[in-house]
Amino acid sequence: MARVAFFGVGLMGEPMAGHMLAAGHEVTIVAHRNRAPVDRLVARGAAEVATPAEASARSKAAIMMLPTVREVEMVIFGRQGLAEGMTPG
Repeated sequence: MARVAFFGVGLMGEPMAGHMLAAGHEVTIVAHRNRAPVDRLVARGAAEVATPAEASARSKAAIMMLPTVREVEMVIFGRQGLAEGMTPG
């Protein structure tokens, strides 16, 4: 079982995160601009946290389904971003 932070649970990301949950992986997500996919994934067992830093602190890997480089950079290097919660290894 992997512990995965999943960013971008929209049209493509929601089914991908859902498959990870169905396979028994521990999936942590951060709120999406559309609340419905977050609620559906939480109902299936995903954990929701407030920031990418929190998600990365709980995970060993990260998957991003984001539309542009701008969003990727913000999730990784922005305030309370993924990089802030990363641990060695």
